[in-house]
Amino acid sequence: MEHVCKRFIDKTSPLQMYAYEWLNNHGLFDEDSDYDGMVREAVLELVKTFAEQGHSGFSARMVRFLFNQILSDFETGKIQKNLKIRR
Repeated sequence: MEHVCKRFIDKTSPLQMYAYEWLNNHGLFDEDSDYDGMVREAVLELVKTFAEQGHSGFSARMVRFLFNQILSDFETGKIQKNLKIRR
């Protein structure tokens, strides 16, 4: 692994190695990859955090679902409409 992203990779983690190979196979390590490689680094960092949390199959599905739901709401502006800050 000669890419700058290798600082994010734990070579003993099957999930992190799979993510690295998947991104590589889908062109995210190519010189012309989107946003000068920032996307692949962001994905690898998220995968690393997820892997280090040590989820079981069930908790992994729950965390993925909730994380995706929150990001989806944020992207569509739902969060701004529904956000209530408690002080």
